[in-house]
Amino acid sequence: MKTEPTREQQIDAARKLRRRGKKKEALKLLLALHSRWMNDAEILFLLGVTLDNLGRESDAIIRYHRALQLDRFHRRNYEIYLYLASSYHNLGQHSAARTNLRKAVHLGRRSPLQTRLMKILKFGRHD
Repeated sequence: MKTEPTREQQIDAARKLRRRGKKKEALKLLLALHSRWMNDAEILFLLGVTLDNLGRESDAIIRYHRALQLDRFHRRNYEIYLYLASSYHNLGQHSAARTNLRKAVHLGRRSPLQTRLMKILKFGRHD
């Protein structure tokens, strides 16, 4: 008897699809997972990343905010704030981009994306 893959196995499969450039297939799997686990912050985060990768920033933003709403201490909250900043920047919403970049900076981590966004948004110590 064949068993259905677990939630974790399906999430891992979606991550692998996205990393291999099969973003539409990853999106399809993540949407199916989301329909089953609508209040799962990890699935929402991955759905946001995948939508972002497909250039669907407005849709990604909704998922990122929902993930934070469900779990404001989400283990990937630093990345979520950075991705929100990047998505808002790409949509020309610079105030929202700066607000989310500020939240990421206050978490005390650093990344190349953060450095790039700080330069683009002219974000300094006084922010």
